[in-house]
Amino acid sequence: MDQRHRSSEPKDNRKSSDNYEKENINFHILSPQPQRKGLLPRVQRMRDREKKTLILDLDETLVHSSFDKWKWDIELPITMDNQNHIVYVKIRPRAIDFLRKITKYYEVAIFTASVANYADPLIEKLDTNNYGFYKLFREDWTYNGNYIKDISRLGRDLKDCIIVDNLAKSYANQPENGIPILSWYDDPRDKELDLMFPLLIMLSKVKDVRKYVKRMVRKDKISYGIVNSLFANKPEFKEILKKISAIRNCKKSPNKSIKNNKENQPIVANEQAKSSKK
Repeated sequence: MDQRHRSSEPKDNRKSSDNYEKENINFHILSPQPQRKGLLPRVQRMRDREKKTLILDLDETLVHSSFDKWKWDIELPITMDNQNHIVYVKIRPRAIDFLRKITKYYEVAIFTASVANYADPLIEKLDTNNYGFYKLFREDWTYNGNYIKDISRLGRDLKDCIIVDNLAKSYANQPENGIPILSWYDDPRDKELDLMFPLLIMLSKVKDVRKYVKRMVRKDKISYGIVNSLFANKPEFKEILKKISAIRNCKKSPNKSIKNNKENQPIVANEQAKSSKK
């Protein structure tokens, strides 16, 4: 979804000439919300015992959604402000496969800026293995002038936590735990999750993820040269590094029309924002 919802700064109401901007909807509540205590259960489920915790963003990381009818994978009926809507959701290439496999290595939560009546049923549809992803919504963010996904509130040791998000400012409180991913809107050639998966496998086996993440992330981008230098001396990762190299070599250039949309933010709450101003 577009990214305008994620900032607490005043919104510019001028419409962009970009076609992408015309279809953006904001699925997010714009006012501070009450927080829950302890975002995750204190004790890990048996199948997740001894695993590290992976927090995944939803919009523009796993999916892109629109109220405009387009080539969609999921047609999602929702109710907002007592009105029925249909949200059309496109799933990022290989996201379903990624979600199926990553639970072997991590306890997984999906932490979104979106409201629950949109995100909750969508996450259920993405959970094709019936894993039972933990779901965290807008009310679980921390507000301190900006909205932050404060993962210190998860109830997990930060040395064992990784957050993957297309907006680095979302994890500004714990940048050493954050792995950036390029925003995705509709590029069918996208291979970011193909690259992310082997990287996460390696990080699942280290003692403290922060020591690695803070070295491999440079200016909100993953430096795969540094990734290679960090893991090259570990024989057990030899084949994984080869796989990463192969994916990078065959990776096509991003679609220029969507390449630099970092400041576009998630979608369904503009409608709620408009209603609140009436």
